[in-house]
Amino acid sequence: MRMMKLLSVMLAVAVSTCTMTHTAHAETRDGHGQTITAVTYNIHSGVGMDKMYDVYRVCEDIRWIHPDIVGLQEVDANWSARSHFDNQVKKLAYELQMNYFFAPMYDRPPAKPGAHNRQHGTAILSRFPIYEEKNHRIARLSTDHPNDAPALAPGFVDVKVEVGKTPLHVYVTHLDDRSDPTVRKKQVDDMVRIMEKDTGTQMLFGDLNAPSTAPELRPLWNLFQDATVSCKPSCNTYPADKPTRRMDYILVTPDIQVVAARTLPTTASDHRPFILQLAMPKSG
Repeated sequence: MRMMKLLSVMLAVAVSTCTMTHTAHAETRDGHGQTITAVTYNIHSGVGMDKMYDVYRVCEDIRWIHPDIVGLQEVDANWSARSHFDNQVKKLAYELQMNYFFAPMYDRPPAKPGAHNRQHGTAILSRFPIYEEKNHRIARLSTDHPNDAPALAPGFVDVKVEVGKTPLHVYVTHLDDRSDPTVRKKQVDDMVRIMEKDTGTQMLFGDLNAPSTAPELRPLWNLFQDATVSCKPSCNTYPADKPTRRMDYILVTPDIQVVAARTLPTTASDHRPFILQLAMPKSG
């Protein structure tokens, strides 16, 4: 059964990849440089729609997409039995032979003496070398103390890579999932203050937990274009088996050209990965 599923995913990816690559060659003649593939993926701590833990299913998804940059949310590192105390980003980076940076939101004492700290957060995988990395603090509500007011807490990835000769700032975030948008608005305001200080080409990967028309997301559109408008037939990513909601985004500055967009039909997580093919600005 698993082999049949894998073969069907391979076929879907192969067909989509051929289409995207053909489009890229046509589009990048218009003053743009290198074409790259970017993915954002909320991996749900490696637990799929079948409620089973298997981080290697996530790895298979990413391997078949063959991306250049991946933004990850809900990543465990030695967290608990739910993810077998795996350091997930380290495993994925090793299997995929990619560079990585992990930004814990939570950093707790080890489960037993001598073990690693228990961590959960966001991360980036990159085929390009990472030469600057920061774990910024933005507003969050504590999951340990639900009656607390929002307070600054880490988990907002900020790294710099170089694509060809083009410096690229990459951010990864996971916004609050409550129906009340108050905390999300604070988080967006915090992120915008950070991102406005950087100049040049930028990308923001994230589970934003809101539709693009949500008022709390408006400040983002002053910095970025919504790349998902190119997605056909749908950019919905949640729930993974029958997605009805668009929650996962890759936002890019206007100097990046969106060539193609799609999602991958997989149930390795409760979200589908969202994939973009992008033409970078021509360097020099």
